[in-house]
Amino acid sequence: DGQFLLIHNLHADARFKNSVTHGNPIYKSWKQAAENGDAFAAKRHEDYQKRPAWELYNLEKDPWNMDNLAQSRPHRKQLETLKTALTRWMTQQGDLGDRTERSARERQVKR
Repeated sequence: DGQFLLIHNLHADARFKNSVTHGNPIYKSWKQAAENGDAFAAKRHEDYQKRPAWELYNLEKDPWNMDNLAQSRPHRKQLETLKTALTRWMTQQGDLGDRTERSARERQVKR
């Protein structure tokens, strides 16, 4: 909505992997620091890989998306409003969530 960013992680039970987890120097430094007992680095490392089902960030106050407000009582109404809007938009687009994600390769151009 311009102020808040809503993220729905369809596979919150799985470990998140992408190019960052496969070799990014900053990510590697978190992992190494975590192995050496750095609690902040351990949290960053774990949070990057293990994501909750819903994330809500205030883009004006938290441009780096560090403070997930999805479980925050004062933001429940905002969360529900955005979930409803997202569901409506997904329906309009024909996005079936997990089913659409799993069939993405079928829609890619064959090279």
